[in-house]
Amino acid sequence: MKIIKVLGMFTLLLALMPSQVFAHTLWKPGSITPPRDPSDGQLKYGPCGGINNQNLLPRGIKPKIFKPGEQISIEWIETINHGGQFVIDYLDSAYLPVINTNEVTFPDSFDDVIVRSKPLLRSELITIPNTECPNCSIRIVQQMWFQKFITPPPEKNPDGTLNYTKYFSCSDIRIESTNNTAPGEIIFTTTQSRINNANNVILNWINPGQLNPDPTSMGFKNVAYRVLILQSNSTINIAPLDGTQYSVNEQIGGNNGPTVVYDGNLETTTIALLANTNSSDQYFKIFTYNVSNLYSNGVESAPTPVVPVQPILNLSMSQGNLNSPVEFDRTNGMITATANVTNATLNESYSYNWSSTNAMLVDQTMNKTDEIFQFDPSALNAGDYNVSLTATSDISGLTSTNKIMAVKIVVPQPVGSTPPPTTPVSNNETASGGCTISSNAKFDPLLLILALFSLGLINFRLRMQK
Repeated sequence: MKIIKVLGMFTLLLALMPSQVFAHTLWKPGSITPPRDPSDGQLKYGPCGGINNQNLLPRGIKPKIFKPGEQISIEWIETINHGGQFVIDYLDSAYLPVINTNEVTFPDSFDDVIVRSKPLLRSELITIPNTECPNCSIRIVQQMWFQKFITPPPEKNPDGTLNYTKYFSCSDIRIESTNNTAPGEIIFTTTQSRINNANNVILNWINPGQLNPDPTSMGFKNVAYRVLILQSNSTINIAPLDGTQYSVNEQIGGNNGPTVVYDGNLETTTIALLANTNSSDQYFKIFTYNVSNLYSNGVESAPTPVVPVQPILNLSMSQGNLNSPVEFDRTNGMITATANVTNATLNESYSYNWSSTNAMLVDQTMNKTDEIFQFDPSALNAGDYNVSLTATSDISGLTSTNKIMAVKIVVPQPVGSTPPPTTPVSNNETASGGCTISSNAKFDPLLLILALFSLGLINFRLRMQK
């Protein structure tokens, strides 16, 4: 639904705004979402407008209160028309976008007839996000694209950023439920808790605020309830008091009471173990609560601590359809080495460090930190190679011992060729005649001279006898 009204009387304009107004757009003063600053309007400084970019206007002391999922009619004033759009969004107390909320946009036409004495009053129907937010701001941003028509989109600057100017106006609101019942309980999913280096424990749970999205919320989903965790070295029988806000490290019920160790809306956290306490004497109780600080009854757990151990590696090799063959044919395609940690603790994740004995034996996956090492043997010579690996826990930092696997590469002989002898000829044997030649025999020139002299002497005597 879109309503455009032109204020025809200057006196009505004065009733709506101060006498000196230079803002391009702002929430309508006196409306359901009044502007934080209804005055002047150097409102081009984000996130909520201000006199200059060093001056952030403070929140009001009486914010408007809305229910999650409530439909409201918002009104704002446009004093100078430009082609572009209006963006409605929500900011938390730190001026960051409220989680699980979406922007809503409305077009701004350059052809709207606006003069300073007759600003344009715009009205739209929107739905408040289906979440709770005690210190929020609903913001309108006018994006001026400096073009007569809304399309095409704004031109880009040389650095690629969009070329448009923004004007901001914020209205302080609270989004809270009128339901005075406490929120639902968390579902505690940790039955065993990792103890990292015997100092920390990781807890996991499911927040009920994430489970049931509201189909009528126009894209907004339920967000997680706030979660408060207490820790003690004994069973926790105490609970937070409704209406009370607690801080981390605060003890409930005096010096001997449980300690607040977590306050947030996530579904996991790492908590330091209590000092001078046996690791098995760790008790936790998790409560949910809403913006009215109404607490659930709490879910207690004393998870069994598990101390991580050194990883133990197994390596397997395969080529094609062959698993763990004795030899690998150089022509049969890629060879894959796969690592497996046999004693993973609590779904531990690992980083892997592969190495090999030959520079040509390269991991083709291009990722030496995963559990797969794959290489192409086609360029390797026949022979024995080694692939080695260590695995390191991503949580505890413990590293396995080095695991080495031998890889024997063979080269098939061409069809019809004579295979080389499997047993080489001994140094003390000859291939024919069965004669034995000493492998230590050496050539002696003196003996050769004597032999030749003897042969000559024999020949001389034979001649004399004739």
